[in-house]
Amino acid sequence: MSTPIGMKRTTPQLPLKRKTPLKAKKVINKMSDKQRARSTVLSKIPPPDDGRCENCHELPDFRGLQKHHKIFRSHNGSDDRDNIIWVCGKCHGIFHGIKEV
Repeated sequence: MSTPIGMKRTTPQLPLKRKTPLKAKKVINKMSDKQRARSTVLSKIPPPDDGRCENCHELPDFRGLQKHHKIFRSHNGSDDRDNIIWVCGKCHGIFHGIKEV
């Protein structure tokens, strides 16, 4: 099919549709004040001085030490030092029911 001389061949342009509005993206990336406060509280809990797991008392493997809530936050556990222990990756997996291969 040929185009007459002087006429441009064009394809119809469809408007681009965004999956999420711009305003929604800004809200998703922002941290709430409650999350920010929780993050600062948890970051102030120091790891044990000897660097060992508070459960099995062994040096951690490649996963390092991780914070674990004794009473889960989903069960109304707090972020206090009394409710958080530093455990190795192996113990943390056991606490959450993850079996290692």
